[in-house]
Amino acid sequence: MAEPSFFHRGFVLDGRGGAHPIDAPGTADWAPAQGVLWVVLDRHSPETRPWLRKVADLRPLIVDSILAHEPRPRCLAQADGLLVTLRGVNLNQHDRPEDMVALRGWFDPHRAILLRGRKVFAVDDVAATFDQHAGPTRSAELLVRLVDALSDHIAQTADDLGLQADQIEADTHAPHEPANLRERIGDLRTRCMNMRRHIVPQRDMAGRMASEPSELLTPDDRARLREDAEQLARVVDDLDLIRERLLIAQEQADARVAERLARNTYLLSIVAAIFLPVGFLTALAGVSVAGIPGQQDPLAFWVLCGILALVLVLEVVLLRRMKWM
Repeated sequence: MAEPSFFHRGFVLDGRGGAHPIDAPGTADWAPAQGVLWVVLDRHSPETRPWLRKVADLRPLIVDSILAHEPRPRCLAQADGLLVTLRGVNLNQHDRPEDMVALRGWFDPHRAILLRGRKVFAVDDVAATFDQHAGPTRSAELLVRLVDALSDHIAQTADDLGLQADQIEADTHAPHEPANLRERIGDLRTRCMNMRRHIVPQRDMAGRMASEPSELLTPDDRARLREDAEQLARVVDDLDLIRERLLIAQEQADARVAERLARNTYLLSIVAAIFLPVGFLTALAGVSVAGIPGQQDPLAFWVLCGILALVLVLEVVLLRRMKWM
């Protein structure tokens, strides 16, 4: 029988770092004595709510909360578990990392139920540890591993943005500025801003989760969550620094444009100043009225050219002495 579309994957943890897969029908026969159940469901599927209510037997309030549109990271301690919303960078093909993906979950002593829309690669990272029998053994440890993986992906993405900022700074000082430099600066600043907008709440949430009054979390779990909060705090600082660097790069790019414009304007002004007297003399010599000297002299044209050349030389000498050239 084909797996229902709402059911992405399922595992039963063996308590020794390994796990064996379980399908959607198998979850109906699962019992806590078999091990911790971990399932990943499609949040947008209409089949998800009935499964949460009938198979998982979650309270209506929890079902409504886990399915609600809640983009900001949060952690809510219940009597027997934790309701968590996490955010991670979007590593799906053709998507941009700063278009963050959401991961919602319910964690109690015997189950870890995750809901997602788009694929979250941190889930694959944690699931891959079962192959080496180095995976989580408890639902709370699974939660901490997910936060670790999400934080690592976020930090790596921030490092990639930093490398792009390095390249932009190098291009800013290059002899020939790339044509799309300012567009790249604006795009990278926007990406940093979007990432920071989601990471700050996740940093705060990781810190709050470490102090939640939940029996699920051991002192070791809380220490790792505090470390994740510190890592995310460093990422936020890095993003702020990148934005400052890009602001300086933008100012330098604008200054180069302004300098180039001023230089071109200056050159045009010099050219106009040189040719203004020459233009006056040629206009005066071309007036179609009687009395213009040299009208009948065949050498008058060459004499006028000589006078114009002399005027040009005198103007250049004068502008150099005035240090305008």
